[in-house]
Amino acid sequence: MDAGKSVEMRTAGEKSPYLTGLKQAEVDCVLKASGASSAVLAKMGKTRALDGTRTDSWSNFEVSYSYHPNSGFAVILEEK
Repeated sequence: MDAGKSVEMRTAGEKSPYLTGLKQAEVDCVLKASGASSAVLAKMGKTRALDGTRTDSWSNFEVSYSYHPNSGFAVILEEK
């Protein structure tokens, strides 16, 4: 997306077996490669459906993310 400046990643939800998505380990791999800290990954891992869309940032990146058990984990990683 955005001429290589951003990427959207999704995992499959529990209630939507027809929806394909990445494994959480694959999403984590991309985030770690971009320099996301363990604290950022921990916050993302504790996201609940009630939290809505959340954001965080580090060095040259910003991430927005949300989770719902039915639709899975949605992440947009943007280079600043």
